[in-house]
Amino acid sequence: MIAVAAAPGDRPLMREAIGEVFRTTRHHRSERISDVARRANVSPQYLSEVERGVKDPSSEIVESISTALDLPVSDVLRQAARRIDTHQVCNFLPVAA
Repeated sequence: MIAVAAAPGDRPLMREAIGEVFRTTRHHRSERISDVARRANVSPQYLSEVERGVKDPSSEIVESISTALDLPVSDVLRQAARRIDTHQVCNFLPVAA
């Protein structure tokens, strides 16, 4: 029998997935990082670091950036969770019978 187990190191971290959602949304809307950062009340450098998954934003910052992008936080978290699940790589492990 073979069991499937996720390889945890192959999945993006939550901060990386959230950053991907923010960056993808901003790019899709053709918005400049400086404009979104101003509306979110964060520096453009900090927003860039969040989008690249370098910084782990607080829940308040996630809310602020989400609002600046007109995205409900629940949508951001749902999309981030999907990105994590989609990137999940599985290893096949033998299981004793």
